[in-house]
Amino acid sequence: MRETRPAATAGRSIASCPRAIQNYDGVTIKAPARPLEGLDLNRNFPVEWAIESEQPGAGPYPTSEPEVRAMVQFIVDHPNITGAITFHTYSGVYLRPYGTRADDTIATSDLWTMQEIGKTITRLTGYPAVSVFHDFKYHPKETIKGVFDDWLYDHLGVYAWTCELWSPQRMAGIDMKKPNGGGYRFMDWFRQHDVEDDLKLLKWQDEALGGRGFVAWQPFTHPQLGDVELGGWMPTDVAQSSIALAGGRDCATCGCDLLARPDFARSFAFREFSAKRVGDSAWHLQAVVENTGWLPTSVSTRAAEKRLVQPLELPPIRRRARGW
Repeated sequence: MRETRPAATAGRSIASCPRAIQNYDGVTIKAPARPLEGLDLNRNFPVEWAIESEQPGAGPYPTSEPEVRAMVQFIVDHPNITGAITFHTYSGVYLRPYGTRADDTIATSDLWTMQEIGKTITRLTGYPAVSVFHDFKYHPKETIKGVFDDWLYDHLGVYAWTCELWSPQRMAGIDMKKPNGGGYRFMDWFRQHDVEDDLKLLKWQDEALGGRGFVAWQPFTHPQLGDVELGGWMPTDVAQSSIALAGGRDCATCGCDLLARPDFARSFAFREFSAKRVGDSAWHLQAVVENTGWLPTSVSTRAAEKRLVQPLELPPIRRRARGW
């Protein structure tokens, strides 16, 4: 087995530094102020959006990015949408609103609905289903703003989830549960974990990825730093690409089947229909329409509060000169 270092050290190794360190003072290597890609599309949605100085990657204004704007426009143009799932990597978990506030701010009936959906998703996929605010913060004093799920639920009253595909930790046999039944340690694990977890990951990636996910440490002479070592984890290969590289199959997409099932979403059907002649050219029509789905016709209490769904009405039908 290769020699390894704790992930916290490897992740900040000199391997991630450029050959020429700008404004180097001979002591400190400053981390980049923002990632090279610059943007995080899941911070660009128009709900509790925060400016770049408060949340890096959010963009200059909500829906500033054409991909986000196109998605928002499509969803607004299709009010028949009752549920949504967006896929990310990685952690092997389903996430639900809110990212910015606690569960006690959600309408009780909506919270119960989210929890029931989560139980079914877990049964179908094996993935836990948790609140972003309570279980998936990157920092205990910071919240995640401007995200897809929160926008759909808060503005449109639609139940929306984020599926974080793939968990290399689970594949490596690492127990991600907190002690004493305290939930899962998703972000906590990245801040701090035992070296034994790295060894399990290293063993797994040797067997599943053929060693591609870890670069053995080797000496290197840097023009400014002198003799250093290069090596460590290849985060993209281990975490984001390994599901494909290892030929793995994941059942997490079963959650989509749940939200699309007619017995789950609101589903309208004619229960009764009758037509009775009341005159030479007049008929009395009666139609009874019922919702055969699990969700109410409003989808959520939030949608009703926002007055996004109007009462169902069947307009009068009048006979025209040449037929109905």
